[in-house]
Amino acid sequence: MRTVLKAELYRLHRDGRNLFLVLISMIVGFVLLSADGVRTGSEALYRSFYNMALLFLVADVFIALYLGENFTDRHIDRYVAAGHGRGDIVRVQHVVSVVYTNVILMAQPILAAIIFSVRNGWGDLYTASEGALIILSIFFLNASLVGAVVFLAFLLKRPGSILVTSGVLYFLAIFLLNSKKALAFARVLPMGQARLLIEGGTTPLEALAVAVAYFAAFCYLTTQYFRTCDVK
Repeated sequence: MRTVLKAELYRLHRDGRNLFLVLISMIVGFVLLSADGVRTGSEALYRSFYNMALLFLVADVFIALYLGENFTDRHIDRYVAAGHGRGDIVRVQHVVSVVYTNVILMAQPILAAIIFSVRNGWGDLYTASEGALIILSIFFLNASLVGAVVFLAFLLKRPGSILVTSGVLYFLAIFLLNSKKALAFARVLPMGQARLLIEGGTTPLEALAVAVAYFAAFCYLTTQYFRTCDVK
């Protein structure tokens, strides 16, 4: 597993598109924040996380390119041929995807909170400990969404197909979270839990339970599928 992880981190580091996606996400995040009249660090954290749903498409692009090209460029094939366990390969893809997706999505909110806290103080929207819990909980909620897209990537194996399908599911989730039963869907969807969390409509424990349930389920499905599928 360590060998596969080192190889994937090297590829991630060498691909300049990944840094470009981080910069795009940060620029868009700060542009959206500039229109919100934010003053304090806690307000910046709230508004940035509120806008985060708009940036999931950037994360989808990263996973579609990263995992899709792992299949089309036959990196996965070579790992299997070299004798690496399929379960280890799946775990490495999850680790890299979860960590880098959270870099794409969370770099701007954390940086914005720091900048506005230095300039105008933390504020009283959340306490510092509440803010830390929200950041941690949203990390795991993002991970659960990544788990779903990784599963699609292993099923579809091509960047274009992965991006289109994950985009359709993204807009479906947005539609459900703006429907007449939005609150009910928000309780059971990770994206909805994130919105409830920053609004005080759920607890970090409930959000974590939803995140773990989704992530564990999709990790299991991905692993079971990959153990029996043809990687070509």
